[in-house]
Amino acid sequence: MERSCFNYRIQGPTETISEYNVALHAMALHCNFADTLTTRLRDRLVSGLRSETIRKSLYTKKKLTYKDALDTALAIELARKEATPSTTSNVSTHYSGSKATSQPQLQQQSHNGRRHRRFPAKQPRSTPQSSRESASHCTMRGSCLLCGSNKHARVDCPLKDAVCDGCGKKGHIKPVCMLGTSRPPQPARTHHVQQQIPFLS
Repeated sequence: MERSCFNYRIQGPTETISEYNVALHAMALHCNFADTLTTRLRDRLVSGLRSETIRKSLYTKKKLTYKDALDTALAIELARKEATPSTTSNVSTHYSGSKATSQPQLQQQSHNGRRHRRFPAKQPRSTPQSSRESASHCTMRGSCLLCGSNKHARVDCPLKDAVCDGCGKKGHIKPVCMLGTSRPPQPARTHHVQQQIPFLS
């Protein structure tokens, strides 16, 4: 019964070759193989390996001893373990490289964004006098921008050649002038009247 279990023993899914070898030795103690112990261990070790690649590599060797089989299997397993982190590291490095490549772009974009925010707001261009007049006239209600009347259009206004009393400009009258309101008030003209007081004799 013990020998039957030994002959069907294979490497477990998460079992290393070293652990598998120790388990075979523990089972062989109850099998009484005597002088054939190393041969039995070699055959069971090679046949029960989970990796087909390692098995084929061992099958191709002539005069394979138990020690050679164990050393070769352990060496291949170790090489695979060392190669796996290297591959993962390469992938991680490549990913990090891609990330590192894109990160400066994001930082640059963010930096540019901050730089743009530091720019002072654009100052509005100075409006010519005529444009300011037109803007002020547009604030008045009515179809005509020159006199404020809604009875006619600007081109038909009879006061289009009038001179404004508020700002002195030609083309509108004082009631619709928005510039004249900012002019400093003119000092009121005073009339000195000399009152003659009759003297009593």
